[in-house]
Amino acid sequence: MEPSQHDERRFILGKSACLLSKKTAVSQYDVTIAARQQ
Repeated sequence: MEPSQHDERRFILGKSACLLSKKTAVSQYDVTIAARQQ
């Protein structure tokens, strides 16, 4: 397996993990806002 290919895969995995954590943070934020408004 070529190192460049491996790096590319790791980069894509890291990117998707970052997006996932951002989505989680945003949904937690939304829940907090909704809880405050009640």
